[in-house]
Amino acid sequence: MSGRPEIRAVLFDLDHTLWERDAAVRRLFTAQHAAFPALATVPRDEYVKRLMMLDEHGVADKAAMYEQVVRECGLEPSMADTLRTHFWANFKNYFEPVPDAFRVLHALRAAGIKTGIITNGSMAAQDAKILGLGLAPLMDVILISEREGISKPDRAIFRRALDRLGVHPGAAWFVGDHPEFDVRGAAEAGLTAVWVRSWAEALLRRLTRSMRSANCFRCCSQRESRTDFS
Repeated sequence: MSGRPEIRAVLFDLDHTLWERDAAVRRLFTAQHAAFPALATVPRDEYVKRLMMLDEHGVADKAAMYEQVVRECGLEPSMADTLRTHFWANFKNYFEPVPDAFRVLHALRAAGIKTGIITNGSMAAQDAKILGLGLAPLMDVILISEREGISKPDRAIFRRALDRLGVHPGAAWFVGDHPEFDVRGAAEAGLTAVWVRSWAEALLRRLTRSMRSANCFRCCSQRESRTDFS
């Protein structure tokens, strides 16, 4: 035995981790430009680039975002509400998990490792994403900050998830993209924090290395030896 603690749970952030929000929203903004003749006077690439900047990876208020871009483009002020309504009406059509997300989640669960999501945001928005992505059946716990009354990086939300799983922090990993909300928060709660962009490859590599001696993750180590994750 290597002396490493057995991994009993792997928890995930949602946005930019289990699904690539920026790529999805970029496609939505591109489709939006084509959908409205009033935007024909605005170069498509400039429109999309400006909205991506104003969106701030999903943090920005959408009403204020569209009011600003409509003003900058010299459009009728009423277009702001029209574009915002179009955004939310079509957002769900762009839900798609990152490559290998389901492969990794199925492998974890087959190995007896519990899984979950801890995400900041509103219940309406985050529940819709999780449902649209088809992730709920593969999770043992799902914690959304609005529902819980606490948010990342507060260590309490990580500990609450582990309490519900019955797992000690030393036997759990958290995978996320944000250096403060995900990495610092998880580390301060006592979990092993995995900060990656192409997380599937890194997670499988680290899990395989960690679990090989205990024979707890043989199914993933076999897949890793013959699969090229991107």
